[in-house]
Amino acid sequence: MDCKLMRLIALLLFLVTMLPLFSSNAASQAEPLIIGIDADFTAVAVEGGMAIKKGVELAVDEINARGGVLGRNLKIVAKDHRGNPARGLHNIDSFAKDPNLLAVIGGVHTPVVLAEIEAIHKNDLLMLVPWAAGTPIIDNGFSPNNIFRVSVRDSEAASVMIDHAKQLGISRIALVLERTGWGRSNLTSLKQAAAEKGLSISSIHWINWQQKNFSDDISAIKGSDAEAILLVTNVPEGVVVLDEMAQQDIASILGNLSLGYCIRAASAKTRHANCEI
Repeated sequence: MDCKLMRLIALLLFLVTMLPLFSSNAASQAEPLIIGIDADFTAVAVEGGMAIKKGVELAVDEINARGGVLGRNLKIVAKDHRGNPARGLHNIDSFAKDPNLLAVIGGVHTPVVLAEIEAIHKNDLLMLVPWAAGTPIIDNGFSPNNIFRVSVRDSEAASVMIDHAKQLGISRIALVLERTGWGRSNLTSLKQAAAEKGLSISSIHWINWQQKNFSDDISAIKGSDAEAILLVTNVPEGVVVLDEMAQQDIASILGNLSLGYCIRAASAKTRHANCEI
């Protein structure tokens, strides 16, 4: 057989063999890049999950209107972790299998994101956290660190709250914290801030998710020397605590209520309410 013909046949065979690879790459280039959302859409912080989703939708619409990223549009894939760390890990593992994944937007709640940290780095994913304040989420010991946050962290919030208590002339506080990684993160930050500002923590009380009764703890705080309650919970548990305060005639409100943080007077002597929201 002619040498030139043999070379031509070999070239054609090579091109036929490589064609599926070129076609696959072209198809991949045409597919949108995925922005994953891992948030609470059905459990105790539905409003937070939906707020995250709406924010991502606005950003994606703006980016796609400008031509996308490197000529590829962005597409949102949202997964509900339901406030459950195990389900959050399942979502991260699922996102990691998508070759078009660009990043994951996660949050609400700190315990879920804390459970996902190792999987995020093991799969070399990028995560942006707009709503989960636990300090260890970012101070996680990984280098390089693939998790970024655009919201306040507990250590910063603790300093502001303790400053506010001091400005009110309060020197002894009781802490009411949710029994999660978020609550434990706040305990560390609040202890440090209180020590720096010269405030003493009279007692520490924990409340579980979906707990319906907090009467014994409020009774103990009422009988102590605490001048204020500093509360760190999500809304459902916060309602339980505040309802019990009202039941036991601890009704004075001296501080700020924002994003689950508040300072409440534990004295039954004054019954007026003055709440700054």
